[in-house]
Amino acid sequence: MTASAKQVSVTAKVTNTGHRYSGKETVQVYVSAPQTGADKAYQQLAGYAKTDDLAPGASQTVTVTFNTSSLASYSESRAAWVLDAGDYLVRVGNSSRNTHVAANLNLAKPVVTEQDHNELNDQKPASELTSKPADFYTYVDEKREIAHARRINLDPRSFRTENDASDGEQDVTVDSTSPYYALDGDKISSTTVYLDRDEKDWEGTGAPYAPKTGEKVTHVKTSSSSTLYDVAKGRTSIEQFVAGLTVKQLADIVEGSSVGGATPSAVGAAGYTTGAHEDLGIPSMTLSDGPAGLRLTQQIATTPPTYQYGTAWPIGTLLAQTWDRDLVDKVGTAVGKEMNEYGVSLWLAPGMNIHRDPLNGRNFEYYSEDPLISGLTAAATTEGVQSNPGVG
Repeated sequence: MTASAKQVSVTAKVTNTGHRYSGKETVQVYVSAPQTGADKAYQQLAGYAKTDDLAPGASQTVTVTFNTSSLASYSESRAAWVLDAGDYLVRVGNSSRNTHVAANLNLAKPVVTEQDHNELNDQKPASELTSKPADFYTYVDEKREIAHARRINLDPRSFRTENDASDGEQDVTVDSTSPYYALDGDKISSTTVYLDRDEKDWEGTGAPYAPKTGEKVTHVKTSSSSTLYDVAKGRTSIEQFVAGLTVKQLADIVEGSSVGGATPSAVGAAGYTTGAHEDLGIPSMTLSDGPAGLRLTQQIATTPPTYQYGTAWPIGTLLAQTWDRDLVDKVGTAVGKEMNEYGVSLWLAPGMNIHRDPLNGRNFEYYSEDPLISGLTAAATTEGVQSNPGVG
């Protein structure tokens, strides 16, 4: 095992102890954070890996690497992610209930890993559930393992704080007469408005554009012949292109319209964007529901009938339970091929809400109650889909 201020790597030899079947084994790495500061779980999943297909008795060495910053907890009072001082116990096993302490990472002083802003911090639940360390799971020899674990000291001075505080904070004061007051209160965000200096008749008003509270005007040169292709080719900037659009064109892009595109679209898709402005190089996109495959009209009423059969893939929860991101990537790749086959631009998936309540009727769409598994599985799905050009 190796550790630094940025990363921890755990190397483990894994053996298929079965006597009859080949199969893949899973290595899971958990960390127990010091029970100070924010409310913390007994352990949190920090990383995992899957072996190749191992014959009975065969072994393979795998390495699981994770960032130390992923062990930080959020401090509302500081609006920051903080690594509390104390011992971080690294546990290795093949399930959350079968782990053993491999090392003790000690941090002498607390470290702020990321500075943020609190949002909506005027809203709080009536009550919150908190954990009680006295109720935590334990097992025979756990105390002995902790006492004899290899101790690795992390130098607090080698950490650097990432400043991810939002640059779009609400920083402009308005009074109750503002149209934004009902939603935002007495603070709204400042923003930049891009306008052509030669625009003297804004939307038929007979006058130039009048900036609203919080708006800063930046003048750019626009061209009526510019298209989104020019932006892609670097011949004009996105600010110049957007500044040349009318309010209706901007609304069509944001809200969509009933105008279909020139390219045939998948029948029964969940929705479409707009084909009203293909002359500006803005393509119409077709959106299909997921997440267990494309949801489209199976039989189209043509003569003779035509069909759009999409593969019914295992639900998200089952895919995540494989702990196999390479396998999930292959599923995503296959979905992307079907998207191109039927003319689907965007797949409304993956679904990655956290399982918080067994009564949630859409749990099957989501990967896991664990945020790391959910995130890594979603990333593998996305990479697989987008390995096919033109879809997302």
